[in-house]
Amino acid sequence: MPRKFNTAVVTIGIDPGKNTLHLVGLDARGEIVLREKVARTKIVSRLANVPPCLIGIEAGMGTHYVTRELLALDHDVRQVLPVYAKPFRQAHKNDFRDAHAVAEAVANGVGPLRTHAGDAHGVSEAIGESTPA
Repeated sequence: MPRKFNTAVVTIGIDPGKNTLHLVGLDARGEIVLREKVARTKIVSRLANVPPCLIGIEAGMGTHYVTRELLALDHDVRQVLPVYAKPFRQAHKNDFRDAHAVAEAVANGVGPLRTHAGDAHGVSEAIGESTPA
């Protein structure tokens, strides 16, 4: 029987795999309140009913599509390079611990966090242009 929590998810960390994504959700105190393995095709429907929150996803080849889909749901999505999430990993490496480390890294704002590169504002900042006022 699934457990119900009274706390809201503030930060979600996602560790992408080939066919599945591992999710770890943290509340305002940093406690784990969500821990799930979701198929890549079901991620949008799973997070559609979650209130907008900060989501960190480990940067990789297949994460841009997931990032765009989650941005369409009004989540604040940041891509975290694995090298910046590694210091937050506890004990041995596995997918849920990697997702937890990504959530901790994005919550603490460690390293250069990439927002989606497809938006015009982010591209103009990346090449050094100023936005028109």
